[in-house]
Amino acid sequence: MTAIERSGDSSGAVEGQEAAAQDRPLSAAPIAVMLGLCAIWGGNIAVIKISNEGIPPLFALSFRGVFASVCLGAYLLALGRPLFHRDRRLVHGINLAVLFGVDFLFTYWGTAYTDASRAVIFLYTQPLWTAIGAHLLLKDDRLTGAKAFGLLVAFSGMAWVFLARPSGDSGGYWVGDLMEIGAALAWSATTLYLKMALRDRSLSEVSTLFYQTLFSLPLLFTMAVIVERGAVFTLSPGVAAAFAFQTVVPTASYLVWFGMIHRYPVSQLAAFTLLAPPFGVLAGAVLVEESVGWSLVGGLGLVSLGIFLVTRPIEYRKTRS
Repeated sequence: MTAIERSGDSSGAVEGQEAAAQDRPLSAAPIAVMLGLCAIWGGNIAVIKISNEGIPPLFALSFRGVFASVCLGAYLLALGRPLFHRDRRLVHGINLAVLFGVDFLFTYWGTAYTDASRAVIFLYTQPLWTAIGAHLLLKDDRLTGAKAFGLLVAFSGMAWVFLARPSGDSGGYWVGDLMEIGAALAWSATTLYLKMALRDRSLSEVSTLFYQTLFSLPLLFTMAVIVERGAVFTLSPGVAAAFAFQTVVPTASYLVWFGMIHRYPVSQLAAFTLLAPPFGVLAGAVLVEESVGWSLVGGLGLVSLGIFLVTRPIEYRKTRS
C-alpha cells in the first residue's frame, strides 16, 4: 500500500518514473519528507476521531470531498489539463469513484465504532488483499511461498488485534473493525482495477484523484443524509482544528507524494509506508488517549512483518551456466 494507491494509482502507474529515478538515492531531506507523510497518513485516523466529537463522520467526509475536488480541479486547470475527458477515461474515473467512495465511507464510518489505533491497523491491511486479488486476477503477479507465509503472519496479527477487546469498550468495536477491513478491501479493489483497466496509464494521478473525490460526492452525501439525519453539529475549537487538518493536510500530502515519485525510486519510497500504522497507533495514544496494550503492539508487529514479506521486492540473481 502506498498513499498513491489510495489516491487512485498503484505502483504500476509510476514505472516510467521509476526507471528514470532508480539511480537517485534517498538523502536526509526526502527521508524526512516521507516520515512526515507517514505521520500524516497514520495520524489522520486519530484526527478523524477528534472531529467526530462535533461533526458526524460521513458529513465531515462529504465536506472534505467538496474542498478536495475544488482544490484538485484548480490544480489541473493551473497545469493546463482538462477537467474531464471525453473518452473511456471518464468511465474509468466514475468506476474508480464508486470504489473510492465505499473505501472512505467505511474508513470514516468505522471510526465511530472502534479505536483509531485498531482502525489504522485494519485499514492498512490493503496490500494483503491486493496480493490475494493479484494472484487470482493477474497472470504476472502470483503468490510465492514467501508471500504466502507473509499473509499467514499478517492474518495472525489481524486475528490477535481483533480478539483483543479495547479498554472501555461498549461491545460494538467489532463493527468498526469490520468496516475498516471493508475499506481495505475497497482500496485493494481500486488498485486491482487500475492494474487491469488502465495498463496504458493514460489517466494521470491527479486526474484520477479529482474524479474520485468529485464523483464520489453523491454517494457520500446520500449516505450522510440517511445515516446521520438529525445529527447535532458542535464546533468547538478542537473539533474545528481537527476538521481543518483532515480536510487540507492529507490532500496536500498526496500532491507532495506525486512530486516524490517523480524524483525517487517508488520501491524505496513505498517501504516507508509501513510506518503509517505505527504512527497511527502512537497518534491514537497521544491525541485521543487510547490504551495501547501488548495485544495491540504484538498484532501490529505481526501485521507489519507480514505486509513487509508480501510487498518486498524480490531480487533475482543470475547464475553462471
